Amino acid sequence: MAIAPEHWHVDKRIPIAIIFTILVQTAGVVWGAATIWASVAELRAADGRHETELERHRLESVDQEGRIRAVELGAGRMQEQLDNIEQGVNRIADQLDRILEAPQ
Repeated sequence: MAIAPEHWHVDKRIPIAIIFTILVQTAGVVWGAATIWASVAELRAADGRHETELERHRLESVDQEGRIRAVELGAGRMQEQLDNIEQGVNRIADQLDRILEAPQ
């Protein structure tokens, strides 16, 4: 003997206020979840933008470091040239001193 399946039904003793409350709560949960999902999507997009901006700043920093190194090297070469000029001027000054001190 096969037992006939019972059909689902709502008992008439359940107040309509409880059914309405459950429906409102369910709608609230769905709305809250949708809001959270939208916020998460927005935060992910912002995070992607920030990552791109951070990478751009890193590249600019590397570029600026290269420029600083080039300036430092140029300053080092200029210092060497100034030292060479100073040595030349000192030799000229020594020669002038000898010429001026020499008996005439």
